[in-house]
Amino acid sequence: MKYWAVGSSFGGTEDKTEEFINNNEWFDGRYDAGDFVNKKYLEKIKIDDILVVKSSATKGKGHKTTFTKVKVIGVVVKIIDVHHYKVNWLKNNKLPIDFDGVSYRKLIEPLRNDAIYIFVKNELNKIEMQNKIELLLNKKQIILQGPPGTGKTRLAKQIAKELTKPNDDFGIFNLLKVGIKIPNASGIPNYYKILKINEKNIETQDQVAINRKWRGAVKAQNIMARIKGTTNGKALVLL
Repeated sequence: MKYWAVGSSFGGTEDKTEEFINNNEWFDGRYDAGDFVNKKYLEKIKIDDILVVKSSATKGKGHKTTFTKVKVIGVVVKIIDVHHYKVNWLKNNKLPIDFDGVSYRKLIEPLRNDAIYIFVKNELNKIEMQNKIELLLNKKQIILQGPPGTGKTRLAKQIAKELTKPNDDFGIFNLLKVGIKIPNASGIPNYYKILKINEKNIETQDQVAINRKWRGAVKAQNIMARIKGTTNGKALVLL
């Protein structure tokens, strides 16, 4: 997968961004006019590549500040022609956004390792994470497969962290209350009783150890895997 900075116009002042978005496409208008200067890059664009529609200009006093405005980000889903692509444009409320000191003057060129690349990469990671969470909430479970060292555990922890972070709709501290009984990792119901909750830990007491007054504290992210009966249908990642 490669990242490409592509123009929102073809040398004039007419901004084609809305046309691209409405038609789910991007194309090199110069190519249609017989100008093949960008052919070496156009031929390298593949399905699943990332297109970043942008414009570059100057601003500020004396127009001394170079900047690039990122307008929309999309994923190539079909090659229509060497210069014409079907694109799934991604919704992003942060766009358009200016990046001062960054310049992309060509109609199409590879995205460099700069502030725009970092921004786009982060936004795509957020979308990918949200897609996985939505799948998990719908299916209630997902199976991560792959050889050792490919990031399965890291991804599971990232999903768990995202699911358990406090928010208005779904967070561990909105779900757990002192006195609630929850199952253990083996599924035995009402195995743990919650004794105390603070910002980092949930203090519990297991039913087997009640007579010897044993208490233990576990991290909030880990105990989320044991509250199947208290989540009102929310899905969980089991670590």
